[in-house]
Formats: sequence, C-alpha cells, structure tokens
Amino acid sequence: MMRWLSLVLAFGLTAVLAVWSLFWAVTAGPLLGFSKLNAVDLLHKCFLVFLAGEVTALLTLATLVLPSVILVSRFFWFLCLRLFQIKRLIHTLQRKKTVTPDAVLSLAARAGVTKQLVFVEDDDLYAFAYGLLRPQIMVSSGLGNLLSTEELFSVLQHEAYHVRRGRLWRHFFLGVLHDTGRFLPLFKRITDAGHLAEEFAADKYSSQYNADSLVSALLKLARHGTKKVSLPGVGSWLELRIYAICGRRQPTFMTEPRHWLGFVLVLSVLSLPLLGHATNWLNIEWPVGGLPVHGHSGSC
Repeated sequence: MMRWLSLVLAFGLTAVLAVWSLFWAVTAGPLLGFSKLNAVDLLHKCFLVFLAGEVTALLTLATLVLPSVILVSRFFWFLCLRLFQIKRLIHTLQRKKTVTPDAVLSLAARAGVTKQLVFVEDDDLYAFAYGLLRPQIMVSSGLGNLLSTEELFSVLQHEAYHVRRGRLWRHFFLGVLHDTGRFLPLFKRITDAGHLAEEFAADKYSSQYNADSLVSALLKLARHGTKKVSLPGVGSWLELRIYAICGRRQPTFMTEPRHWLGFVLVLSVLSLPLLGHATNWLNIEWPVGGLPVHGHSGSC
C-alpha cells in the first residue's frame, strides 16, 4: 500500500504546489470582496490591468503563473535528465557484456529471468533491474564471484520481483518527483518511503525461499560496497533492509511536523497574490504609466 500511496502523494503535492496560488486567489478572492472569477478570467483580467500600467497586477500575475511554469519545467527537465543518465549508464555497462556462465544461467532459469539476464565483465559489485518498456537484469561478474550460489539466487529473485508488473515505472517516477521537489524535505521523505517499500517487498519475495542467503548477500555488499554504479537501494539502505528481513518491525520513513510545516509555509508564500488584490481593495496602487484600472468589483 505504501508503494502506491507514496507515488500518489508525491504527485498530489506537486500538483498542489503548482496550482495553489491560482486556486487560492480564485476561491478566497470573493471572500475579500472581489468579483468572482474563474482561473482563465482572473489571469486575463490581471494581464489587462498590467497593460493599463498597474505594477501590482504584474506581481499578482507572476505569482499566479510562475509556480506552475517552474514545477512543470523542473519535472520534464529531470524526467529527460534521468532518462539520459540511465541510457548512458546502460550503454557504458553493456559494452562489457559477456557470455553468461552456465552456473548463473541455471540460477536465472530457477528465478524465471533467463531472457531478462544481462551478464557483464566488471569487478564492481552490482545487480539491478532496468528498462521501462523491456525490463532486464544486469549482473556483474564481480558480484557473481563474491556471492555463493544460493546468495546469488536470492539476489536474482529480488531483481525478478522488480521486473514484473511494471514496478520499475514506480521507481522511475518516484525518482523524478524526488528531484522535482527536492527543495522541500517532505518530498524526500515521501519518495524515499516509496523506494524503500519497493525494496522491502522485493526482499520479502526473495526471502520466502531462503532468507539467510539474502541476508548474507546483503551483508557482503555492505562490507565490500559498490564503487562505480550509483543505484537506488544500494548503500545506507542495506542496513534497513537487513533489519526488516531479520523479522523485526519493518522500518519506515515517517514524516515529521517540521516537514509539513515547511510545506505549509511554502503554500503561504504562494498565497501572496491575495496581497495584490488587497492593495486594490484598499485603493492603494502604484501606477507605472498610463491610466490605472482599479476598483472594488473589477480589480485584479
């Protein structure tokens, strides 16, 4: 449940940040005595008032539009950037592709991922799933040499869980949303919780066959580490995963009041267009040139 909840919550908070100032102006504006307008009419009127020379309309217009423009731009920028980084990493590693040893092929057949397996000649230690349209599992020779047969099988079972049922899509979009809203600690907590939930679910699937071998494999990875490949779930998360597999209460990333307080403060800043309305409401204006347009019922 947490896997889907994290994705939905991250998307929802991003949407709220993008449209909050416009929503707030449209819904709260009439409460301050202004004419009731829909979003399109409000933006159009602010634009006309700005052309008439009232500088407060520019401030209001910018605050209404910029959050959406910035967040949408950040989302697509990091989406393209992440796709490029993944493509470059896979292209680099696939040049090291080699013939898969029979022992590893046998383990892949047991895990049901023979067709998805890509074996590369590399001393670094890694095994990860990749590919949104055609999921595959890449395993390094260094990892194959380090782990025992059962340990490697447990790792393949873990990765087999990731390549099924479109789970890599959730990983991908959680990463994009994390980068989009990383200026707020709340986003990092929520997206990390989603990533960890995926890792815990994959570990649970793998450990039903042999939990001891999976823990042993994770301990070896924690001891030796991976140097060249930066991947979600590798590094500090290994300790949390081992803690969960060993039968203790599954750790989670809980949000704290300060995270939500920071989010509320950002929303408060995005509510500033109402100050532009209030200056007109109180008959305060700073004309730049021309004839200012202003009034109680028609002000922007």
